Amino acid sequence: MRDRVPSPFTSTAAITVTVMAAAVLLSGCGSNQGSTTATSAPPSPPASATTATATPTSTPTADAARQVASWYEQGGRAKITALSDSARKTAKSANDPVMQSLGCLSVAQKAGAAQVYPPIPDTQAQASWSKALTQLQQGGYICSDGVQKKNTARASQGMATIQHGLTDLTTALSRINAVLN
Repeated sequence: MRDRVPSPFTSTAAITVTVMAAAVLLSGCGSNQGSTTATSAPPSPPASATTATATPTSTPTADAARQVASWYEQGGRAKITALSDSARKTAKSANDPVMQSLGCLSVAQKAGAAQVYPPIPDTQAQASWSKALTQLQQGGYICSDGVQKKNTARASQGMATIQHGLTDLTTALSRINAVLN
């Protein structure tokens, strides 16, 4: 029988719901800006961004669950919450170009900060986490650029990329939850 690691937090379910709500809000977001052509590309993600390859679903050991719980407690939860809160605020600011641009930049910056945080000690969760962070950072920069230049297509592309990132973030949270339970 596998040892169960007591959950050190209320539940990842609440954060998962917040991430999903942000994704839903973003799916309805469209930029109300005029259409012009943007010429600059978003900054590339830092070289320190970790990428991991997904492996088949596995049953984690009690030690692995403790390591993931420690990652989550010691800063992972805060990074996830900051990203989902920033994405939600960005989605709600769709009618205010200045706030939307700032929100998109906030998503990109929070994703960049999360990329330098230690990786999740679970290969499957880390693969989704890494992909989510890359998409959130790139989408944030693309969105901000599009909003600033009043390029609706570019802003929408950025918001769609952020939404894809939130989907991968939800996948990472699901795996974290599975490991901890």
